[in-house]
Amino acid sequence: IERLFDRTLGRSPTPEEQQRVAQFIAQAKINLKTTRGDTSGSSGETELRAWAAAVQAMFELAEFRYVE
Repeated sequence: IERLFDRTLGRSPTPEEQQRVAQFIAQAKINLKTTRGDTSGSSGETELRAWAAAVQAMFELAEFRYVE
């Protein structure tokens, strides 16, 4: 999560942001397993897709889109 914030926003996340992103990723993994019927046991692929969703969410932040 630290690296995600550093690479996208050029700063460290606040404790609240760290918690929210961790919750987002955890929920994304659950959703991916449920909606895709992930019975293959490929937890690595699910993990990767959850992180990809988090990265895409970061790109949608106004802080990413606008430079002060």
